[in-house]
Amino acid sequence: MDERNVYVTDDKDAVTAYDKTSGRAGWRQDKLARRQVTAPLALGAWVVVADGEGVVHVLSAEDGSFVARAKVDSSVRTAPVDIGPGFAVQTAKGSVVAFRLK
Repeated sequence: MDERNVYVTDDKDAVTAYDKTSGRAGWRQDKLARRQVTAPLALGAWVVVADGEGVVHVLSAEDGSFVARAKVDSSVRTAPVDIGPGFAVQTAKGSVVAFRLK
């Protein structure tokens, strides 16, 4: 959640931005279907999710487009965590991987 939107992942693994005031859907990113996508983390201009294939995805908070991706050592089942200047994910193998967004 940020000052404008609430971000959610649905049962089809689509990430959607909902306007906090009106409740209307804004953008929807549905290109991650069947990838077991985590709950999203809003970080400034970005929305971060990870998936069951071990890929971390950074989306634009403005329109949901893909900004960056990174592969980690195994699947990620829990939401990314805000760690100040960036975020971290924990993988199924137990690794904790930190990222910094620029």
